[in-house]
Amino acid sequence: MGRIGLIASAVLIVAAIVALFSGLQRVPPGEVALRVDAAGAPAEELGPGAHWRFPPGGPFVLYPLQPDTLVFPSPKRDTSYRLFDAAGNEIPLRFQVLYHVLPGRAAALHRVLFRTRIPAGVTDAGPILADTLLARLRARARPLAARVSGKTLREDGGASLARDLARVLQLDGLSVEVRPTTGGGKPGNGVHVLIMGVDAGDWLLIDPLVEAGRMPHMARLLQRGVRVDFHTLTPMLSPLLWTSIATGTTPDRHGILDFLTRDASGKTVPMTSSMRREPAFWNILTQYGITQAVVAWLASWPAEPISGTMVTDRFGFLAYAGAAPAAGDQGMTWPPEYVQRARSLQVRPETLPPSFWRRFFDVPERELRGLGKEGYRPGDLLGNFALTIATALTSTAITQDLQRNTSPRVTAVYYEMIDAVGHLCMPYAPPRQPQISERDYRRYHRAENAAYELQDEIFGKLLAGVDTTNTVVMVLSDHGMRSGDARPTGSAEIEGGEAARWHRDPGIFAMAGPGIRRGVRLDTEVDILDVAPTLLAILGIPVPRTMQGRVLTEAFDEEGQRRYAPTYVDSLVLRPEVWTRPKTAAAGTESPSLAALHTNLGLVLESHGKLDEAEKEYRLAVQASPHDANARNNLAGVLLQQGRLEEARKLLDAVHEEYPDYEPAFFNLGVLFQKTGKFAEAEKMFRSALEKDPANLKARVNLGHTLLRLDKLDEAEAEFQRALKKDPKLANAHFGLGLVAGQRGDLARARVEFEKTLELDPHHRSAAENLRRLQAATAAPGRISPR
Repeated sequence: MGRIGLIASAVLIVAAIVALFSGLQRVPPGEVALRVDAAGAPAEELGPGAHWRFPPGGPFVLYPLQPDTLVFPSPKRDTSYRLFDAAGNEIPLRFQVLYHVLPGRAAALHRVLFRTRIPAGVTDAGPILADTLLARLRARARPLAARVSGKTLREDGGASLARDLARVLQLDGLSVEVRPTTGGGKPGNGVHVLIMGVDAGDWLLIDPLVEAGRMPHMARLLQRGVRVDFHTLTPMLSPLLWTSIATGTTPDRHGILDFLTRDASGKTVPMTSSMRREPAFWNILTQYGITQAVVAWLASWPAEPISGTMVTDRFGFLAYAGAAPAAGDQGMTWPPEYVQRARSLQVRPETLPPSFWRRFFDVPERELRGLGKEGYRPGDLLGNFALTIATALTSTAITQDLQRNTSPRVTAVYYEMIDAVGHLCMPYAPPRQPQISERDYRRYHRAENAAYELQDEIFGKLLAGVDTTNTVVMVLSDHGMRSGDARPTGSAEIEGGEAARWHRDPGIFAMAGPGIRRGVRLDTEVDILDVAPTLLAILGIPVPRTMQGRVLTEAFDEEGQRRYAPTYVDSLVLRPEVWTRPKTAAAGTESPSLAALHTNLGLVLESHGKLDEAEKEYRLAVQASPHDANARNNLAGVLLQQGRLEEARKLLDAVHEEYPDYEPAFFNLGVLFQKTGKFAEAEKMFRSALEKDPANLKARVNLGHTLLRLDKLDEAEAEFQRALKKDPKLANAHFGLGLVAGQRGDLARARVEFEKTLELDPHHRSAAENLRRLQAATAAPGRISPR
């Protein structure tokens, strides 16, 4: 073939490739493409994805296949448009219009919109469709509204008017739904949400069960969604944390600062909703008229009037409340009359047969009969376990009842079960700890995993009650639970007052559903303050900037980025009947109770670096209860950070004298001795702390640095390595290894460890200083002294 022939062949090949790709049509997710002929008449409908047609044919016009939303009257376009009822009173409602083309019916809708000819240059029918619907509403809404009485509007919330408006919007090939809303802005996009809260849920326990096929519902959720380590707040106390999840604010803002308080009669009771100083998500959803069911959420008693049904945390057994008196039925549910229905669904633990309990325990059958019938009893592991399980089953039965009979758009249910079972049974879980007898290990060792399996079965029951194609599902915990070799020694029981020592950061968060990425493990920082703003964005409600969390947009796929794009407002002003801020903060009337509130608030402030404010709260705690070990030890810790060593010493000596086995004081005394150059005494204190709690990584790292100062390099290196085996991201442990290497003259390894330190903590000044010193040491090799 000559040169001209080769050129001609090349031209033909290029032309063929161009023709091939010109016939490739990509239809975006959530849309349908209608190919039209030269006259603009519909010719062919193509669904989402890539399609090849040759010859290419005419142009394509896109239509929404998944619901688009418009608001009428529009807050932006219809600022002067008002609706009035039959008596001439203005109707304070907006209407949410959800619409999309029916599959296979785009051609019919196209003929309605464009009749005989499509305007030149139109490739997306969405804007024209929205304008058409708004024009119909402007023309017909006022006459329809004028036929409706104010009484009807009050009774049905505008539902009948919404149905009338939907009828005037019916177009051939179009699905239309109209919903009344009470807020302004962008009120929703039709998606439903199911939130399942699992107190103390932990990936370290879940993942092996998922891999073994023992949590199949969680496994499927993770396959079709995202997961992430879910970071918590300090202190790790459940009522504080679940209120932060519900409000998107920290405890110093929302005011729920402890498990228990005192009521007007002086009785010890769980913290109440009337003490909360920030609105919860259920208040905001009520403002926007979104139907919901909220079951057993912590600190939700007394029930608040919401746009749906609420069953409060006091309805069942609360492990941390122990023998606190029951509240009766007053304030137990909203609406109040639902309490009778809820009582009919309540599971009594004593009615469950021994065969049910054998999945948890290896004990004689006689011990499994009638578990829990005598109520809460301190130290009664089996009976208190049964009360916890029965409450979880009760919450599940109530939630299923509400799913079936009220069809809420948002369902949120809380389970204390995993946390309560952990505090009862985690000391007996594998591997057996030295202080646990063979007999007790055999009796109780499988309870923890069996509780997780039951939780998974509960997931399955609740998921069966929703359309997962149109429901975003969230599973989350407030913190994790220390397990395996990371368990402290001693009791984990809640009554002992040391329960929080068994909690760990992080907890779990998983989310799946429409618009959510699939099978993804997020590597971003996510914490419990992010749930409320993310929920509002998914529902299409403006996110108030007063919330301290953020919307987890990295969890959304391409469709979700469009569908759940957040809008923001400076704040949400809720109507008084929806929620009103309490006039005073929660406070205890008994000194120890008041001390706990101040101590917990001090911990929150200290975690934010507000040392002066934290000191003030700790001093108030000491004033309320002068012999409170936690308050005095925490105050000493703040004083140590401020360099006020003598003041700290006096507090710590007093605490250590009164409570010689109090482990947190060992740690602070070790820090004090470090700061005063008494390294032998510091070593003794850190070893005492580790004897009480071998998993205390802060004590282990500090012990390593103390040993380094005593020139015990091998022992120091061993402690740093032990700490890093448990947590490879401990910057100070890497820094310690760098110092050990420098002391030995191994400058290359020292450089690696200092660089790793700065990677984990860019503000680590000592690591940066030692890296600079390494440059000089390269020219004159030698030992690097600890700095």
